[in-house]
Amino acid sequence: MANYIFVRHGQTDWNIEGRWQGHSNTNLNETGFHQAQNAAEILRDTHFSAVYSSDLLRAMNTAKAINQYHGHTIIEEPRLREQHLGKWEGLYVKEVPDKYPELWQKFIDYPIETVITDGESLQQLVDRMWDFYLEKEKMHQPDESILVVAHGLSLAVLLCKLNGLPLTEAYKQIPANATPIYFSGKIIDQPQ
Repeated sequence: MANYIFVRHGQTDWNIEGRWQGHSNTNLNETGFHQAQNAAEILRDTHFSAVYSSDLLRAMNTAKAINQYHGHTIIEEPRLREQHLGKWEGLYVKEVPDKYPELWQKFIDYPIETVITDGESLQQLVDRMWDFYLEKEKMHQPDESILVVAHGLSLAVLLCKLNGLPLTEAYKQIPANATPIYFSGKIIDQPQ
């Protein structure tokens, strides 16, 4: 098993405003750029064999900040995107229960299999993240370290799968913005 350093993108305005982002191509805000630079300083002396990033702007700009000290080609990876939230994207979280009451209740009752209109289910997110992980495990050697820059929920579902946690725990596993998480068979450093 290769060693992984997972990093969620830095903060965006939509994070602060409580909006569903999903596949929306939002960028880092000023705080997010500072967080990305801080992650770059933390990881400055860490050797990576490869850098993978979600192709969405907020993740790519976080990856670019970290990669400034490493000089790798950043491999854009659409499978690392956040859960596609379809018609909910751009809405405030608090708006959704009123605008989509039936779908919201289904989402609450069956969070893993409910497909958001024009989006995807949590299970579909897990499937594409796991597909990415298994592919990289075949490509990289056990002594290699790989940087993966993605999104809160996309990383949370992968961490649940890697640690044998039920997917219902995913929302409790969302990492802080731009905080490295080291994985080498078990979580050795994950912020609370």
